[in-house]
Amino acid sequence: MPSQLLLLLTRNGSDKLARMIAWLLANAAEEGRNVITGMLIVGLIFIAVIALGETSNWLRHRRRH
Repeated sequence: MPSQLLLLLTRNGSDKLARMIAWLLANAAEEGRNVITGMLIVGLIFIAVIALGETSNWLRHRRRH
């Protein structure tokens, strides 16, 4: 009887551990997706600033000539 109780406790413990690991992996995947989205947004802002600077240089050069 005690071995059956120990087996039952181990199964419940394993099930809880498996659920906790799955939850942590889901959180890690979501956090990774958020990080990648943030990096893409920062990249777009960076490209926009470069494009704005190049456009202003082109317009300034065009006015001089």
